[in-house]
Amino acid sequence: AALQAAYPDDTEAAIFHALSLSITAAKTDRTFANQKKCGEILEPVLHRLPNHPGVAHYLIHCYDNPVLAESGLQAARTYARIAPASAHANHMPSHIFTRVGSWQESIDSNRRSAALAAAAEPESHNGEARDQRLHAMDYLEYAYLQSGQMKQAQAVLDQMNSLSPVSGLT
Repeated sequence: AALQAAYPDDTEAAIFHALSLSITAAKTDRTFANQKKCGEILEPVLHRLPNHPGVAHYLIHCYDNPVLAESGLQAARTYARIAPASAHANHMPSHIFTRVGSWQESIDSNRRSAALAAAAEPESHNGEARDQRLHAMDYLEYAYLQSGQMKQAQAVLDQMNSLSPVSGLT
C-alpha cells in the first residue's frame, strides 16, 4: 500500500499491492475484504490494459470464492485469449466458471489446458507440465460430473489412470 501511495501512477506498484492483498487475505475472513480491495485496484487496470496477463490472472485469484466469483467472469473470459498457448492461462478461468456453475465453459477451458500441458510434457523435465495437465483434468472431471456427462467423466478418469509416470522424478 505504501509503494502504491508513493507511486500512484505506477501500474506495476498497484498490481503488486493488489496481489499482496490477495495473498495475505485471512482464510477466516468471510467479508473477503482483501479480495474486494484487490478487485477494486485491478479492475481499472484491466480496463486500461486489457491484454496484461498478470492483471487478468490476479483478478481470477481475487475473485476465486463463492461470494465474489461473478465479478471474475470478465477476467476469466479474457485471460485465455491473452495467453492462448499457456496451459495455466487456459485453466485458470475454470476456477471462476466452477464457482458460478458455468460447466461448459469450464469443460472447454480445461480441455484446452490439458491438451496444451500434454503437448508440453515431452519438453518438461521437472513435472510441471504433468501437474498442469492433471490439475486441468481434475477440474474437467468435476465439470463433467456436475453437468451429468458421466461417460465423459469416466473417460477422463480412465485417461488419468492410464498415464505413465513422469520419468526422472522421484
